[in-house]
Amino acid sequence: MAKGVKIGECVVERFRGKPVIVMPTEGRPFSFGVAKAQAVLAHRDMVQAFAEGRIDDIFGVDTIGEFKGHLILMVPLGNGFDFRFGQVKAALVVAHWVEIEEFVAQFGEEDEA
Repeated sequence: MAKGVKIGECVVERFRGKPVIVMPTEGRPFSFGVAKAQAVLAHRDMVQAFAEGRIDDIFGVDTIGEFKGHLILMVPLGNGFDFRFGQVKAALVVAHWVEIEEFVAQFGEEDEA
């Protein structure tokens, strides 16, 4: 795969040989790999509610935390770790659902190899 493959407004690059999706932002780019992409898709309702500020709609003891005075969402990865991000990044994820789905469809099996 050539570096910088486009999926919609996003770009797929490599980090340590693994594919990562890079979402455009006005500041530092937000990027993550296939496992985290699969996790956010599996918890789509929770991410959507968090992005919209509907905190009361999110269930689970350990899904909402705080970092430097800001709320963060903790999406379980299924390996004892969480993918943690704030509401601004949650909104960015929601805005790029289609690109994230395409990223997983194209690179999911490659990442598992």
